[in-house]
Amino acid sequence: MALDLFGKLQQPSTIHFLRTYPTPQQATSDSVEQLAATLKQTCYLGASQAAQQMVLRLHQPHLSANEVTTRTKSRLMLALLAQLEPLIQQIVNYDKEIKHLFLMHADSELFQALPGAGKRLAPRLLAQIGDARTRYTTSASLQSLAGTSPVLFQNGTYSKAYRRLGVYQTLALLQRGVFYNVCSSISKLRSLIMRQVSSYS
Repeated sequence: MALDLFGKLQQPSTIHFLRTYPTPQQATSDSVEQLAATLKQTCYLGASQAAQQMVLRLHQPHLSANEVTTRTKSRLMLALLAQLEPLIQQIVNYDKEIKHLFLMHADSELFQALPGAGKRLAPRLLAQIGDARTRYTTSASLQSLAGTSPVLFQNGTYSKAYRRLGVYQTLALLQRGVFYNVCSSISKLRSLIMRQVSSYS
């Protein structure tokens, strides 16, 4: 049920909510004001409005287990949270180190300038593409390797364009990184066009 109320399990508000309400019955028994106060403890944006929506969701008909099963599963959930929290902190530390090393790199500004490349995608592209300027002689060679440039297969009178698939794991990661970059760029461009269109209407 918590995953229906929150977008991500690993965010502080979700973990705090699960610790405060280990069972659905405990969450259902609280008022909107009490739920909002719980959310505000983790600086949840729009806590009051979110609490009202949560109350509606919590009071909707849903499957329920007997008391013994509920108590057993809530203990298991709390035990899993105790294992999850240190892991989340390690991931945060890992991200900080990646950011530090990325910003120290001479090509960091170049990859940050790519449309749609944010704090996660830019370091990923740098790691997959590399910093050897002579590795790719032209942009077409990188496009072919990343799968964004179709490869033409010809056999007599038959010809068909297909995407080059990653044979190795490293190549597959490069293709995925470039694909995310292209999708993000298209999304940003679409948003920009929609804003311009709405400004003229």
